[in-house]
Amino acid sequence: MKKHKQQTTASVKAGDLTTKEPEFVRVPQLYPLAGIKRGLAYRKIADGTFKSVLLREAGNKSGIRLVYWPSVKAFLHGLMKDQGH
Repeated sequence: MKKHKQQTTASVKAGDLTTKEPEFVRVPQLYPLAGIKRGLAYRKIADGTFKSVLLREAGNKSGIRLVYWPSVKAFLHGLMKDQGH
């Protein structure tokens, strides 16, 4: 008869990633996620409404602009509140 080993921890189960929200998104992703086009996104970054960071290696001229998704959500929730929703 085969002896079973006792496990000291619960086995790991795959997580459900469908409900997880990103912390940072690229500017082009704002349109499919929230309907915000590139021009508006960059204006909101410039006026400080959307927090963002430039991901660029030293010595490179260009990089990737990442927008902090919670700042976008806060802006949209503020619009809903201002519009009485």
